Amino acid sequence: MYLITQHHFILKESLDDRMNDCAYKVYNGDISAFDWIDENLRPTVFKKTLKYHFDYYDREDALQEMMELALRLCYKYDPELGNYRHYVSKAITYELMKLYHRLTAYGLSEVMKSVQNIT
Repeated sequence: MYLITQHHFILKESLDDRMNDCAYKVYNGDISAFDWIDENLRPTVFKKTLKYHFDYYDREDALQEMMELALRLCYKYDPELGNYRHYVSKAITYELMKLYHRLTAYGLSEVMKSVQNIT
């Protein structure tokens, strides 16, 4: 005996997100609205940097670059296309991955070597 069912999932974004309003204010020239975005987005971005093996200074630099990216994305944000929070989250995740691979590929990040390899 078979039981066939269908499941439908509906995802809806909240349109009353304050981050959307602040990003739109930045887009219209009110740069002071970015302070609220910075205050609320920085802990999330810091948690994302913990995924990668950055040293302390590389992590600080990556965090600062991602917050600068968030500011630049405010000027590209279109409220009709979706939530700013999701837009900036996906962009920051991708850029952190690119930054980490760039640092490791060119040997720019500080890597602790074992004592046996040092002559």
